[in-house]
Amino acid sequence: MERYSTLFLENGYDNLEVLEELSYENFDEIGITDENDKRIIISASMKMRSGSEKKKKKKIKLQEFA
Repeated sequence: MERYSTLFLENGYDNLEVLEELSYENFDEIGITDENDKRIIISASMKMRSGSEKKKKKKIKLQEFA
């Protein structure tokens, strides 16, 4: 994730909740073209989403990773 934090920020994605809305095509548009990395990011997003359903949603700023 740290590797791509700048790409996300440069493209207006400033919190991790937006990952839930991204498609594979969105990843290509912002410069993430490695298929394995896309799968890893989407998998992590799904795990966060399932965890956030159990807890109160909290925005995590990507700047913390940059």
